[in-house]
Amino acid sequence: MMKNLKKLAFGLVALCLAFGLVFSVSAFKSKKSATLKYRFIGINETDLTNPLKWQDVSSEPNPEACDAGIELPCLVQFDENDYNNIAAFYTAHDTAAEMFATSKVVSRKD
Repeated sequence: MMKNLKKLAFGLVALCLAFGLVFSVSAFKSKKSATLKYRFIGINETDLTNPLKWQDVSSEPNPEACDAGIELPCLVQFDENDYNNIAAFYTAHDTAAEMFATSKVVSRKD
């Protein structure tokens, strides 16, 4: 009788450990994040921090390049895990030089 009780207890402990392992592994699976893309439509460096001067082109597989102009970012692209929107990006990098240094600028106005 005692032997059967030990087997049952061992089986329940093993089952609990298995469920705990499955739960902990599934809880840490990473979700696929989206790639965000924005086109700058401003005309000078001051416009870089104006949300109205950025177009969300995330739904476009190959967004068009910008019109020629002065040396400014044209298209920026980043993972939503890095920045959740363009405002977060330009808040962290508020000059053209800082944006270019991030490697998130896909193309430039030139």
